[in-house]
Amino acid sequence: MIRHFLIILVIIAALALAGCGGESKTGTAADNYSAKENYSTPDAGKPDEYPGNLSKAPSDTGSDPQSPRAATALSSLPELVASETLEIKGKTRPGNRIFIEGVEVPPGPGGEFNFPYNLKVGKNEIKVVTLGKDKILESRTITVERRPLPPRLMVIAPEKSDGESIIITGQTERGCVVYADENPARPDREGNFTVPVQLKEGVNNIKITSTNRDGGTAAVEKTVTFTPARPLLQVIIPDEATSKQITISGITDTNTVLVLYVNDIKTSINQQNGIFSGSVTLADGVNSVTITAINKWGKTNAVKGNIYYNSR
Repeated sequence: MIRHFLIILVIIAALALAGCGGESKTGTAADNYSAKENYSTPDAGKPDEYPGNLSKAPSDTGSDPQSPRAATALSSLPELVASETLEIKGKTRPGNRIFIEGVEVPPGPGGEFNFPYNLKVGKNEIKVVTLGKDKILESRTITVERRPLPPRLMVIAPEKSDGESIIITGQTERGCVVYADENPARPDREGNFTVPVQLKEGVNNIKITSTNRDGGTAAVEKTVTFTPARPLLQVIIPDEATSKQITISGITDTNTVLVLYVNDIKTSINQQNGIFSGSVTLADGVNSVTITAINKWGKTNAVKGNIYYNSR
């Protein structure tokens, strides 16, 4: 009986030793798992280097600035603005450092920050980088287009013209730069301006622009039709003459070609600044005189007359 009791004690002792060994093994596995998890924690890779060279920052970590995973929450911003300055506001976790286009923006005690950013005209891509105290770098790019408000612009121009040049008048805001096609105008202190424009024959589409100091541009298009007129021609032709040699004179436009015929014979004529005269020889009886003016657009004007001469 004593022998049986001893055998039972040995068995109980063996079972107790086996239970202690299993608990020890389980604890080792848990320790190994925990060490492996800590080892795999992401490292941004020496983030202390980024403040000096933010171009090394990784690509954007997310497009939603309000994502629960985001280390920094940015206030929503418009995609299109007119003003030169954009207020970038947000809030980050305590201990984080914020860089906007390479400039550090110190957050307040509660993590709030506000940064006035100067926009250029057109598309602006603004990089916001967060350096976290746990060595994790977060990067986000904001895209905002700046389109300045155009200035006020009023333009007056004729719809038709028979002259080669016209004067365009208008009014805009003070300090603006005004062009009519490639022709500059200088507005006065009240914004009033005048600008001469040369026309080509036919339809002329003229674009008038006014640009303010912020870069905002207003544009107005005017259509002017230029139809060249016949050249001016005024001639004194007497009805009769008592002398065989007479002078015919008159006025015309400058840069006009004149042709004088007497009895179908071409006669030379002198012209200076639109004033002309020519000496002609008459025959007995009725003499037919024709003078024609031709301008550079091919438009003509002619004056005819008869001069009676009797040599007896």
